[in-house]
Amino acid sequence: MFFSTITIAQGVFRGVKHIKPFVINQDFIVPLLKILVLVISIIFLGNQIETIILSFYVSIIIGCLYLINAIRKKDLFGKISLESMKNYKQVLLYSFPLLFTGFLGFISQKTDVFMIGYLLNDQDVGVYRIALQIGTLSSFTLVAFNMIFAPTISSLFS
Repeated sequence: MFFSTITIAQGVFRGVKHIKPFVINQDFIVPLLKILVLVISIIFLGNQIETIILSFYVSIIIGCLYLINAIRKKDLFGKISLESMKNYKQVLLYSFPLLFTGFLGFISQKTDVFMIGYLLNDQDVGVYRIALQIGTLSSFTLVAFNMIFAPTISSLFS
């Protein structure tokens, strides 16, 4: 639910060409809260796997609440009208293949981690995951340009 809300908020901010709240959430609030909650939970709960899970979900929930508040402050909820979706059946029929495609994309992106987890131990999965994240840092610039310039280019050609 929270990941869906974050994705919708990303689309809302991209649509109105104001991505600053989303970038603040994704690049500052969530990572800092993950570290802060992890340190606090290690101090009080000890070095357990639950501390990592707690820090992950607490940071995502607070980040989601921040994005909802940012949408509310910009009065973007007032522009969303369910009455304009009279053809909801057509929207759902159009969306179902996209849902299926998104699910398959998720599985294909995570297959390597699943296979390594099945064949090797947890430590090897952790090393692989860290190496994978370091390797994908190069795509950060591409994603940043896509977030900024895609709505601008779209509006120029419309």
